[in-house]
Amino acid sequence: MVKKLNVILKDVKEHYFTLFQSNGLALKQGAEFAHSFNVKQIKCIEAKLTNVTQDIEALENKKSNHNSILKGILKQHINKRRRKKENRRKSNERKRRRTENNVQQVNGICVGNPLGNDLPQCLVYPPRTAVPEKCIEVVI
Repeated sequence: MVKKLNVILKDVKEHYFTLFQSNGLALKQGAEFAHSFNVKQIKCIEAKLTNVTQDIEALENKKSNHNSILKGILKQHINKRRRKKENRRKSNERKRRRTENNVQQVNGICVGNPLGNDLPQCLVYPPRTAVPEKCIEVVI
């Protein structure tokens, strides 16, 4: 748009200077209307040109602000990989806590723990050791 306005302004100024006599001091005969029209057009085009350049500068500032605020959006795949890795770690931690809680609950349910240190191997499916009947008794 700026280029088009500059081309139009250049054409109007060229036409404006052709309205004067060769010495450049006086208008040619019958060129008063064209002269007044060209003066108005030059002022109007220059005003539009300044408005357009100001708008372009304002948009450039907004664009830079927008880019600085949202600069991380383009790096989503990196965030997804990191998030996936964190979720995997959290999931493994949750599984470990669940098994520990289950072992503690089973220890609390068993009246007497005849297995001692072999209790976690009883909880694995299929059990590696036979579960004694004393462990099956439930305290209410």
